[in-house]
Amino acid sequence: GRLSFSYFSSENAKVHIQKAEVQAAASKLEPAASSRTVRLGMMMKEVQARCQHVLLLEQSEGTSLCPNALHVIRYAVAKADNFWGSWSILRFSKGASGMLLPCAELDKLADFVLENAGVASFESLIDMWFSKDVASYPQLKPWQNHLPAGQQLLYRHNLIQTQDLACAASFVLSNTLLKDNAFHGDCSQAADFSPCHVVPPEPFLIFQNAGDKASHSSSSPSSAKDLANVHEFDKLPDERHIVSGELGVDCESTCTAASMKCQEDLMDIINNCDALKIAFPGQCKSCSQSEGNDQPAIDVDAGICLTKAEKKGFTCKASHPKTRRACVCGTDGAA
Repeated sequence: GRLSFSYFSSENAKVHIQKAEVQAAASKLEPAASSRTVRLGMMMKEVQARCQHVLLLEQSEGTSLCPNALHVIRYAVAKADNFWGSWSILRFSKGASGMLLPCAELDKLADFVLENAGVASFESLIDMWFSKDVASYPQLKPWQNHLPAGQQLLYRHNLIQTQDLACAASFVLSNTLLKDNAFHGDCSQAADFSPCHVVPPEPFLIFQNAGDKASHSSSSPSSAKDLANVHEFDKLPDERHIVSGELGVDCESTCTAASMKCQEDLMDIINNCDALKIAFPGQCKSCSQSEGNDQPAIDVDAGICLTKAEKKGFTCKASHPKTRRACVCGTDGAA
C-alpha cells in the first residue's frame, strides 16, 4: 500500500474499496480481507506493464525469502519454460507469498480480483481463476474467454520461511481448490515440480549467469541441482557449504550445478550425524557407520544417514543409485 503509482490514485482506491465493502457485507468476508485483496489487485494492475514476472511476498513477522531462493526461482523458471513452454503461475510456498506470475497474465487476473474483492479471499480468488471451473464458480463466467491457458505449477520445496513452514521443507498446498496440484505418493523423490508425470525434454538446460549461457546440462530432473539444498554448517570454513545432492548424483556434479566447486578435502568435517541432519532435515530416521565412496550420504528408501567408517578416501566423483550425497562445496573464492 506504500506505492504511489498512477493506478494507486485515491479515486481508484475509493471505487474498488466501496464495491468490495458492499460485496463483503453480503459474503460475510472480513473487511480487512477485502481491503487486502483490493491492494493486491491494484498492485498487479500497476506493475503488469513494467515487468516480466512478479513474485508476491507478504510483509509479516517471521516471513522472509529463504537463502538462495532467487537462484532457485531462476532455475525453476528455466525448467518450467523448457518442460511446459506455457505456464501461468509457479507456487513456491503457501498462501499469497511465493506466487510467481508472468506479468503478461496479470491484467485480466487483476481485473477479476478487483471485481470480486469482497466475494472471497485473495488466495481463493486465485484458486478460482486457475481452476477454470466456470460451472462451479459463477464468478468466472464473465471471464471465461480470458482464463489462463498455461499450466499451474507447484515447486516441491518451500522458498518462503514463515513461522510454521521452514525453508526447503516439502509441502503440499492446503485449503486450495486445486487438489490435483499437490504432490502425491507416486511422485519420485527426484521430482521437484507438480504435476510430476511430465517427461522432460533432452537435454534440459539451466541458465544461471547473466549472459544466459547454459552453465549446466542434464537429461532428467533428477540430476538438475536444486539450489534450495545449500546449507550452512558452523564447523566449515567461510564460503564453504553443505550441499545435499539429488538421488544417484555425485558431488562434483552437485557442486557444479550450484555454481561451486567440490571440496573433497573438507568432507571429513561433515562425516557425522549432526551434519547429515542439516543436509537432510527431517529425513534421517537413524544414523549408521558404513563404508562406501558415496558417503557421507542418506539411503533414501531406508531413511538412514550413512557416515563413512574409514576417515579417508573421500571423493567428489562417486555416486550410488540409492543414496543422496552430502557434499562440501565452495564458492569462487574457495580454494
